[in-house]
Amino acid sequence: MTERSDPTDAGAPADRVTPASGRRPRIDHALLRTINLSLALVIGIELGLAWLVDRDNPATLGPVLAWWVFALAFAATELAIFDIELDREQITFTFAEIPLVVGLFVSSPLPVLLARLGGTFLVLVLVTRQMPRKTLLNVSATGAECIVAFLVFHVVSDGADITQPRSWLAAGIALVVADLTSLSVVHLAMVFHGAPVRFSPLIPTTLVTALTNTSLAITGLLLLQVSPLALFPLITVVGIVIMAWHSYAALAARLDSMSLLYDFTRLVAGSQHSSDVVAPLLSRLRELLAAEFVVVHLLDRNDAEGSSVETWMDATSHQLAAAPGDLRQRLVAFDDANPQHARYSPLDRHRALAADLGRPDGLAAALYSGDELFGVLIVDSHRMDLGPFAADDARLFDTLSRHAASALDNAKLIDRLRHENRQRLHEARHDPLTGLPNRADFNRRFADLLDEAADLGGSLGVGLIDLDKFKQVNDTLGHHVGDLLLTAVAERLRIGLEAGVLLARLGGDEFALLAPQHNSPAELLALGVRIEAMVRQPFNLDGHVVEIGASIGFSCFPQHGNDPVGLLRNADHAMYRAKQYANRHHVEVAGRDQRTRTPADR
Repeated sequence: MTERSDPTDAGAPADRVTPASGRRPRIDHALLRTINLSLALVIGIELGLAWLVDRDNPATLGPVLAWWVFALAFAATELAIFDIELDREQITFTFAEIPLVVGLFVSSPLPVLLARLGGTFLVLVLVTRQMPRKTLLNVSATGAECIVAFLVFHVVSDGADITQPRSWLAAGIALVVADLTSLSVVHLAMVFHGAPVRFSPLIPTTLVTALTNTSLAITGLLLLQVSPLALFPLITVVGIVIMAWHSYAALAARLDSMSLLYDFTRLVAGSQHSSDVVAPLLSRLRELLAAEFVVVHLLDRNDAEGSSVETWMDATSHQLAAAPGDLRQRLVAFDDANPQHARYSPLDRHRALAADLGRPDGLAAALYSGDELFGVLIVDSHRMDLGPFAADDARLFDTLSRHAASALDNAKLIDRLRHENRQRLHEARHDPLTGLPNRADFNRRFADLLDEAADLGGSLGVGLIDLDKFKQVNDTLGHHVGDLLLTAVAERLRIGLEAGVLLARLGGDEFALLAPQHNSPAELLALGVRIEAMVRQPFNLDGHVVEIGASIGFSCFPQHGNDPVGLLRNADHAMYRAKQYANRHHVEVAGRDQRTRTPADR
């Protein structure tokens, strides 16, 4: 058994420099540890080989096979693989142990070691196209596996030949120990990269695979002693089993992809809000395409320069970041140079756009709403045990990008409709000139606060403010200056009033406020004095210095009324009393004079 996996897949993502972030990569300590582990294995291989060469270790059947035959056999069996995925880790089991067991009986260690390393290296580089660091680790682990098998077999077999059961037991033990050694090396590399280690579940599979390969190899050698033609029935049976397994695995993979695609389309079909759909959408894309990096950049449609974007990074980081400022121009330039109707394969087109955006090993697709460009989707860092993105990946990505574009476009449309609805609701509840709550919103919030105060046994202050000399400003300086004055008064009071005091404009030059935290006439009187002082300060409006005053009246729940109508009536009486009798501060509170109280309040 040979286990192959990418130790970076399930661990923390490696630091990368993206066009969006421009971060400098930190030192990859996990990579350094992996390289040191590989070098330690190389040293161990040399020591083990030297020990074996010093011993008299003749092949029990004689050197009947040349080293190049072993190399071809190792390369061929490396291609006959069985894949099992555990927690996004691709665990690959091969038949490469069969020629290794044969080598234990018919060859010396050095030719088998060189053949095993050469055949494995060619497959990893030319066929699976693994990254250099993973190739180094897997080749060194394979060499260590080979030397360990020879060491254990030499000790346990004690010179027994192929016809003796002791040699069979020795070969089985040697292969189990060698497989466990390779398994330990790969899992140690996974620990370096922060991946969760699940060693024990693989031990039964290791035992079964090792014993199966040992039995096949020994059976083949025994048949070879009887008659070379006797190998053909065995090869036929093994070939049929391999084809049946691959057919089953391909069907299972298609069903799994269909299930994931169905989940993906169901997810995007139910998209209701862009910020809610993006994270799970990227997570599903990452899963379907076996990618480590997925990002979508949504352009601001109101900015022709594309300088403002909304960006969601890969689901592992949930990070918001800025995209390149010239992203829109680069996408448009690419589409102009590579029109949609051009006869490019999906792989060529998506690869070319990804390379143009700084991701030469990834795939990228522009997102459109009709003919309007609104974003780009990028995937990169295909799981290394699967090699670079292939044509099937590009076709799947092409389909998924179209689904994603539709989902994101629908979500953005819903966002815009919600924004417009919130805007209309805001306009319906706020004064268009000052931006303060209007009479309707004031009445609604007045009723809510009054109910809350009644339920909790609290109090609520109600105030009415009327601007003095406002009509004079309108008549002498014009309505334009009058509007500026109303806006300035609203802004000054909004800044000057403490948190919790609600200020509203009821119409004309009349304002109202609700003060839940003021629970006595004395506190309301002090609040009114501060407001009157703020209004009395001069205003510089369009080159005119304007000085006005304010008449303010207050009432307080529950002292001066139990309902909005009674409280507003008492506050209105107090305001007119302040205006009519003009005390020093033009502020009055209901109840200071019985003439301002209604019969219902007595």
